[in-house]
Amino acid sequence: MAIPLLIVKHTGYRVSLLSLSAGAFLVGAGTVLFLRAISDLSRRGGTTTVLKKAERLVREGVYRFTRNPVYLSVILISSGEAVALQSLGLLLYTSVLFLGLHGWLLLYEEPLLRRTYGPEFERYCRQVPRWVAFPHIWTCWGRRRRNRFFRLSP
Repeated sequence: MAIPLLIVKHTGYRVSLLSLSAGAFLVGAGTVLFLRAISDLSRRGGTTTVLKKAERLVREGVYRFTRNPVYLSVILISSGEAVALQSLGLLLYTSVLFLGLHGWLLLYEEPLLRRTYGPEFERYCRQVPRWVAFPHIWTCWGRRRRNRFFRLSP
């Protein structure tokens, strides 16, 4: 929270009713997702830290739609702040935050989960996307088909 405040203090901000409303929606959605993800982890034997081994791989609740709902919620909240305050500095910060989290996932967290859970994690990766659940789209004829632009990431 301190970094966004410092960014806004040094780069400035503007507020309009529309930007404040849209930003509040994103912050609210991110907060709800965060609370639900933490709840799902704690009730189903997961952990919120890599320092403690989870009892099992959590695949239920919001973890059916995204493998990283906690990180996604942080990005939503940060994006909401940037939109609400119309701050280019906060938008840049959110982009750097996303890239940092994505790198952390690729270089540390996912390899650790692959070593820990093996084939179970591989199956989970094939079934649930890393960030957002857009694996299928509806065509105009009402049939579901695979969307090649939003493939599930391994």
